[in-house]
Amino acid sequence: MVMPLRELERIKALKRFLDIEFTREGELQKIVEIAAEICECPIALITLVDEDTQHVRFRTGTELQETKRADAFCNHTIRDGRTLIVPDAEQDARFTSNPLVTGDPNIRFYAGAPLVTTDGNSLGSLCVIDTKARLLSEYQKRMLEFLRGQAMNLLEFEASVSIL
Repeated sequence: MVMPLRELERIKALKRFLDIEFTREGELQKIVEIAAEICECPIALITLVDEDTQHVRFRTGTELQETKRADAFCNHTIRDGRTLIVPDAEQDARFTSNPLVTGDPNIRFYAGAPLVTTDGNSLGSLCVIDTKARLLSEYQKRMLEFLRGQAMNLLEFEASVSIL
């Protein structure tokens, strides 16, 4: 299958971030913990999505390391390029048969904000997950998007330092 040029550019940009030895791991980890707390969700992740795999780089509330891209909610987030909120995955036709909904971790609620580089490539997302259907308040959504920006600033800083 031939990838569109934009996807090839996205994957090329992503490779820089997948290979980084993070010096600011504690700060990025704190962002996922704050996102979980503000959004009142048991799980929060910073993910990076390549051709076939969603890599979970930072997490709280789960030991999940990676998933197939085809199953990743974050795949929809990066494709659409905007915050995705799924109040009840069991009622959303895109996700009703998804193994992450029908099995562990039994996702019901998902909200993800895309991690977009300064040159417009969506790399992954900062997301929060719950095993119960629910909504985010406007404040929680704004804070998730703010924290996404902080995470992206740190990721881009790390990428620039790694090439020095």
